[in-house]
Amino acid sequence: LTTRRLHAFAVSGATPPQQIASLLDEHGVVVIDDFLTTELDRVATTLLEKTNEAMLLTEGVPLGVGSRDSFEEVVLRSPHRYDVPAPFEAFSEGDLARCRAVAEAALGNECKEAFCGIVLSKPGAPAQGWHADSRHDAAEHQSAKILNVLIALDDACADYESGPTEFVPRSHVSTNHHTGSFDEDIVYQRDHQPETVGFTLNDVVAAKVPRGGAVIFDDRILHRGGANHSLNDR
Repeated sequence: LTTRRLHAFAVSGATPPQQIASLLDEHGVVVIDDFLTTELDRVATTLLEKTNEAMLLTEGVPLGVGSRDSFEEVVLRSPHRYDVPAPFEAFSEGDLARCRAVAEAALGNECKEAFCGIVLSKPGAPAQGWHADSRHDAAEHQSAKILNVLIALDDACADYESGPTEFVPRSHVSTNHHTGSFDEDIVYQRDHQPETVGFTLNDVVAAKVPRGGAVIFDDRILHRGGANHSLNDR
């Protein structure tokens, strides 16, 4: 597994949105170490408190993987990995404006906010299965239609032991089931590997970012949450 710095698509928070959009179009992923710049302590405290409150609901309750077998307030995405909905308003208007600027540069001015939530990976969480988050609409490659923005609320995301999200750069083009030797279940965590879409493990990068950093990606890229081998939540 490659854990090198992501030089080709690692940029600063001062990078113009249009340049970020160009990198997303080329690589499918961009890493920004200093993306969240205002009220970081307040945002982290607010969202982590909300996560802890939601997790109390799961004590003694067996959850199944997926929304259908979980709660509205907390969803088990894979073993020991949870998703807790959160309000966009938890972030400062300045940081939301920065997200919107990147989204509009990549997706167009008519794009809208879709979902905000906290992903919690507990110690011992295994790596997810490789997957894309949405399907391609046609055989001919088209521009991104959905962007995901992952923001690190603590420094655990900068530590490989805690399992940062792993990506196969440029695979946002080759996850197209209309042209590949796989079907549309590429969006599910099954037996897919980088080789499924024409890459190898040598192409994989771990997107390690410090607290306040962000990973922005075309949600058609092949990716997975890494295994949390640490003793701490991520």
